[in-house]
Amino acid sequence: MSTSQVRGFGSLVKGKYDSGIRKFEKALEKAGRDPADVIELLDTNEGYCRRLAEFAARGAISMPASYKLARRIMGRNLFGLEEWTSFYWISFTQRELSNAVKFPWSEEILDSECPFNPGKAVSETHFAFLGINRYNGPVTEAHGPLTTMAWQKIQPAGSQPRFYAYGANCWYPNEQFAAVPLELRWHLALTEIVPRSHSTSWVDMQGMIIPEAYEVPSLIIEVTKVLLYYKMNDVYLNRNYYGATDMVSDGRRVMVGRCIGEGVSVNNWRGVANDDVGLSLLRKSGV
Repeated sequence: MSTSQVRGFGSLVKGKYDSGIRKFEKALEKAGRDPADVIELLDTNEGYCRRLAEFAARGAISMPASYKLARRIMGRNLFGLEEWTSFYWISFTQRELSNAVKFPWSEEILDSECPFNPGKAVSETHFAFLGINRYNGPVTEAHGPLTTMAWQKIQPAGSQPRFYAYGANCWYPNEQFAAVPLELRWHLALTEIVPRSHSTSWVDMQGMIIPEAYEVPSLIIEVTKVLLYYKMNDVYLNRNYYGATDMVSDGRRVMVGRCIGEGVSVNNWRGVANDDVGLSLLRKSGV
């Protein structure tokens, strides 16, 4: 984050800074903690300093047991509040925080066998990420609803992760689907396309036995999944395939993927069987 966009402690008037420190000191004493010990830890213990900063960044809200459990089960297959604040410097309102910590899938679901990959658990083959409905990070020109076009500003050419094409080389800036915003809720998406769904027409994909608990994702969900997974794991999903989404443009199905080293591609497809195109799926909320 650019230092010109951060208000450090030194930017506060002395009275406000001193008042804040005194209130924090009294709160520590009331909680039975020596304030001097806390300041010493901030100076000498980087882990303690980071955890306290993360707690403050999420509005001093403690994570419920279900959220903590999901983090332990999913590991690096989860992108939540902490990652939004540390990777993208997103701030949340108290109401947003209260909704965001409610992880909707149970331990039983996360530990259950993946319906598409026998022998593997859902936690191994799915990526859980918190969707946000607005971006308020350091890239000011992207402020507002988090759309596919906003992502192009947040992750420009030269950054990682990135898109395959931008600007004049990009076919969809004026398409309606590119302005559809993400919602503030959790998503649990199959990381790769459904096995053996490539080389299949869109009609035949719909004829596959898709579990009732699943649905086809929108473009913004699929794009966000790929970008956030890269942030967590330095790996692009669906490197050799496109994942078809539920978005349509001029009779063509919009698809996301083919991340062969040059970024995520957003392309279109007429729905006929193609070796490069498979089906993307998303678990319905809470089921």
